[in-house]
Amino acid sequence: MGTLKVVRVTDGRLLFPFDGAEEIGPFDTREAAKSAATLRGREIVQADLRSPEL
Repeated sequence: MGTLKVVRVTDGRLLFPFDGAEEIGPFDTREAAKSAATLRGREIVQADLRSPEL
């Protein structure tokens, strides 16, 4: 079982998981889990780019 972790490269800030973050999964296949994690990670990065918390 894996865990999604998204870290802002410029300052090392952990964007996900955060307190109260929803769980992702479980999934039936490894491919489904990787696809969902990739999509969620992209959503988190895009949201941070639109409105970064300092």
